[in-house]
Amino acid sequence: MSGKILARVPALSLALLLAACGGGGGGDSTPLVDTGESGGNGSSGGDSPQEVFLGLGINSGDTFIEGQIESDIKALSAGGTTRLRVFIVDRNNSNRLLTGEETEVRFSSNCVSTNDAELISPIVTSTGVAETTYTAKGCSPTDTILAKVNGAEASFTLKHCNGRSRQSCVYTAYRNINSSNRCRINGTTFRSLCLISNC
Repeated sequence: MSGKILARVPALSLALLLAACGGGGGGDSTPLVDTGESGGNGSSGGDSPQEVFLGLGINSGDTFIEGQIESDIKALSAGGTTRLRVFIVDRNNSNRLLTGEETEVRFSSNCVSTNDAELISPIVTSTGVAETTYTAKGCSPTDTILAKVNGAEASFTLKHCNGRSRQSCVYTAYRNINSSNRCRINGTTFRSLCLISNC
């Protein structure tokens, strides 16, 4: 019995000594680890990733215009095609193009839904620019194309010239350009040019 008591005395003395020196206690080592790792969730200073806030539009950086789709031309007759493109940027990073990761952009329109136009969609890109091809099949008089990705949207309204509407567009273009005598109503080549440029 006395042997057991004597054995406990040195152990107790050692514990008191360690406590007085600030060592040996498990609770005192954790703050040292956290101080080096920046406690809590382990995030520190600038190492935490910035949240990406997507934007759709034309161009990027200082010239970015939100909510618009870029088109090669503004008007089509039946059977005509145009390329549509939209730029994907990070609004939280000075409107820089979102590159290096795949992003899916979905294009749609009323005329596509009624089979009066064709549109390639969705488009998956990692360059920050999504481009698709639109083909007119008889939709009239206009069609609004939408592009969407993660809550961001952009749009473009395309004019269609079909039947009497097309004839009206030709005459309108003729009136607009005739001042320089570059477009004649009987000139087939020039008529096509006027239609595309001014309809």
